Amino acid sequence: MTLARLRRAVELRWHAVRRPLAAVEGEPELLARLFQELNARHFAGQLPALPIRLSARMRRRLGQVSIERASGRPYEIAISRRHLELHGWEEVTHTLLHEMVHVWQWQHALAVNHGGSFRAKARELGIHAAACRTVRDVRNA
Repeated sequence: MTLARLRRAVELRWHAVRRPLAAVEGEPELLARLFQELNARHFAGQLPALPIRLSARMRRRLGQVSIERASGRPYEIAISRRHLELHGWEEVTHTLLHEMVHVWQWQHALAVNHGGSFRAKARELGIHAAACRTVRDVRNA
């Protein structure tokens, strides 16, 4: 299933039952498939598969990659459930791609930060090349 069809399926399911997007079943599987598709398209499938978790506690961040202190290895990507509810799948795709750039940095033995290597790769992928960004609320669009 392509990314566009995946997004459309989620949107159709949401509109059909008139419930918040966060209540759609299978979100972790959709995020995992989205990760696989983005990995294949933008990173030649070279990024290691990581669990992707929706976090109900994240309020100020849209997403984050968690890194083990001892090894410096990324072990999880978390996406804010609130971000998904307020901003929709297109913005979550952007956020996931942002976090994947951090995994790419780790994979290439670069500092995992928002410095020069991050900004260059983000621009190459066509995403916002900074730590913070403003997103619009799809509920009010």
